[in-house]
Amino acid sequence: MCGIVGARNDWLIAQGFVPEVAIATAARELAWRGPEGQANRSAGDWWLGCARLAISGPRAQQPVALRGGRYVGIMNGAITNARTLWPALRPGIEARETPPNDAWLPLLAVANQNLKALNTLRGHHAFAVADTTTGELTIGQDFYGEKPLHCLVARIDTRWQLVAFASTPAALRHL
Repeated sequence: MCGIVGARNDWLIAQGFVPEVAIATAARELAWRGPEGQANRSAGDWWLGCARLAISGPRAQQPVALRGGRYVGIMNGAITNARTLWPALRPGIEARETPPNDAWLPLLAVANQNLKALNTLRGHHAFAVADTTTGELTIGQDFYGEKPLHCLVARIDTRWQLVAFASTPAALRHL
């Protein structure tokens, strides 16, 4: 059971936070969910953080990044149909004895512009994938909300926008 957190860089600055420090503090709040370590990463308009529980191996780190860092993702939980999804999202990788961390699956779906694949994810999970070029953030969670994803929205200019999210309200309070 990992814990994830993210926030818009510009919003954090407008609130008077140092973005890297704020995300690190929120991720530390999630340490009980992922005691194997915390990591944070700037992802264009977003900061993403993860407190990781090492289920898929000690070297499977998060946040994960693809294509020179254009796409950055984090995930909490497990995708139970991962072995059936790998051939479509990363052909050839299914031949490995041990597949990579499940966090790569939402990231690959977004990077390959295969958003329909996100609807086929099974198991308990919550994820976020940032496109550092466009600033877009794709978030999702399992159908039953077994892995919570608490979101904070704020009015920016004339519209409501997602500005932060976290696995727990306690982590979100740090933002």
